[in-house]
Order: sequence, then C-alpha cells, then structure tokens
Amino acid sequence: MSENIKHRSTVIKDVAPESINMPEKDLYKRDPPKPRRPTVDVIVEILQKRDGKDKSIKIIQYTAKLIMILGKTPAVSSAYAKYGLDARLSPLARELSMFRKVIKLFDWVKTLREIQEDDELDWISLVDLYTEIMDDLYFYAKIGVLDKRLTDRFARQADIGWFITIFGNLYRKSQVSVKGKAWRLDVAKLLCDLVFCTIDVFEIPADGSWQIVSGLASASVGYYKIWRKVCI
Repeated sequence: MSENIKHRSTVIKDVAPESINMPEKDLYKRDPPKPRRPTVDVIVEILQKRDGKDKSIKIIQYTAKLIMILGKTPAVSSAYAKYGLDARLSPLARELSMFRKVIKLFDWVKTLREIQEDDELDWISLVDLYTEIMDDLYFYAKIGVLDKRLTDRFARQADIGWFITIFGNLYRKSQVSVKGKAWRLDVAKLLCDLVFCTIDVFEIPADGSWQIVSGLASASVGYYKIWRKVCI
C-alpha cells in the first residue's frame, strides 16, 4: 500500500499545477480498447500473406483427407460412396499439396541471403537451407523435369532435414525462460510437426489418420498464430 501511495504522489508532482485538483480517475484513465476488425478483413489480409495462404490451403487439404478417412467408416460409407466424394476429394488433396510446393519454390534463396547477412553461423538455418533445396528438387522430379526415380530420394532428404530442424527448434524453445501464449503455440505446432515427420523419417507403419490429424492440427495452430499477429 505504501509503495502505491508513494508512486501516485510522485506522478501527481509531475502534473501541471492546474491539473493537480483533477479527479484521480482522469489522471489514470485507460485508453479505450481498439475496435475489433471485421472477420472478413482479417481473412483477406491473411490470404495476402504467403504463409497465410499456405496454412489456409493446408487446412483445406487435410480436411479433405480427414473426410476421406471418415468416409470409410460404416456409419457414413454408403452416403460417401453415393455422392462419389472419394473421386472428388482425392484429386483436391493431391493438387493442393502440389500447389503448396509451388508457392514455396525458391524459399532457399531468402534463407541463403539471411545466412550470408548473419554475423554468426546458425546450424538450424543451414539445415533449413538444405531442406528447402531438397523440397524444390522433389518438386522438379515429381513433375518430370528431373528423373522421376529421384522423387523418393529427394523427399526423404527433405523429411530428414525437417526432422532435425524440429528437434533443434524444440530444444531452443525449452531454453526460453518466459513461456507465454506465443511460446505454447510454437511448441504445440512443433510437436504436431514432430508426430507427422517422425512417421515418415522412421517409416513407421502407422494408420494414415495419425498424419492427417497431426497435419491438420499443425495447420490450424499455424493459422491461429498468423491470425493473432494480424489482429494485434
């Protein structure tokens, strides 16, 4: 209590003489909260960002995959087959995956530039650079520009690089002393990515639903992180 009174008296001394007799509530009046932006405006701004577009497409992609998995359950299999959803959703998920590869092409150029400009060499950035190059090579092999027999090899190298960066970033997050909401969101996304990537790297014969759920969860957390940045 004494510290609060002392603090207030100090503030009042700094106020102009004609303001000393003003009510205390006027001296400590808070700014009104910012008006909430329309949801449509937020979505439009997110879609204008490359990462926001990627996360939006990823949510649609893995939602389609989830529906395909659920369509095999006895409860909805008849309706799923009746409307031919598998023939519609399968190409949708496949082409959206390729679209996401396209919008990420040449990401390694920016990463390389950041490495050159950084005073200290960051090993995670180096692994990121390698992973992004492998992703590009995978895309070129997938569409036939490079030998298609190399597709799986490039994909595996990209998965291994991604796996290493996930562990590196999780370790760095564990060293952070202040762990707020942003930290929790980062860790949640990294853990979802870890589940997804581990299955590929170690070729675990897991049910496909594991990667679908973890991929959708990662995309949702990533989208929410962008939403928070846009709204702040």
